[in-house]
Amino acid sequence: MNKFKKIREMIQQPCNVVFTVSFMVKYYKEVVEEWNYYKRTGKVRYEKESERFKIERIFNFHLNGGDHILLYYSANKQQCLWMCKVDEKYINLIVPAASLGAKSKSIIATYTAT
Repeated sequence: MNKFKKIREMIQQPCNVVFTVSFMVKYYKEVVEEWNYYKRTGKVRYEKESERFKIERIFNFHLNGGDHILLYYSANKQQCLWMCKVDEKYINLIVPAASLGAKSKSIIATYTAT
């Protein structure tokens, strides 16, 4: 099955988990860079310990989980980041935030294949 078709099917399902987070980024490139650092080192460079622990758990899921999408929305943005894992391949997409646009809280949501 086409990877983008799988992504579309996953995102059309209700999310499995959604929670607010306090961290915000100016550019989603920062998140991807932190993800690449985590893949190399197994560590996250975020300063706040409680948030660092959350990010490490999220990245561990992204590394070891099956097909899924991690949606990250940074507060007050018009776009969000989808960090997708499909058939052991990673695909990052920046997409319009639609109903999330300009919300004052950052969130992370997970979507998994059924």
